[in-house]
Amino acid sequence: MCYGFGHCYTAFTSGPMDIVMLVKIAVIAVLVVIVFSLFGALRSLVRNQEGDKQRTVKMLAYRVGFSALLLVMLGVAFALGWIQPHGLKG
Repeated sequence: MCYGFGHCYTAFTSGPMDIVMLVKIAVIAVLVVIVFSLFGALRSLVRNQEGDKQRTVKMLAYRVGFSALLLVMLGVAFALGWIQPHGLKG
C-alpha cells in the first residue's frame, strides 16, 4: 500500500526507476569508499611511522582506481540511458 507520494517502490520491483535508484546508490557507495581511502591515506601520512609510506601509496592507488571505476560506471549508465544530464535551470 502506498500513502503520500504517488509512487511506491520496493526492492523487488523491476522498472526503469529501480535501475536509476541502483545507479545512484552505487555512485554514492563508490564516493564513500573514495573518501574513506583518501582519509586512510591522510592518516597514515600524518602518523609517519615505519611502513606507513607504502600504506599511503597503496591507499592513494585505491582511491585512483575507485575514481576510475566511478567514471566508467557513470559513462556506462549514461550510454545505456539510465541517467540523463540536465542543464542549469534558471
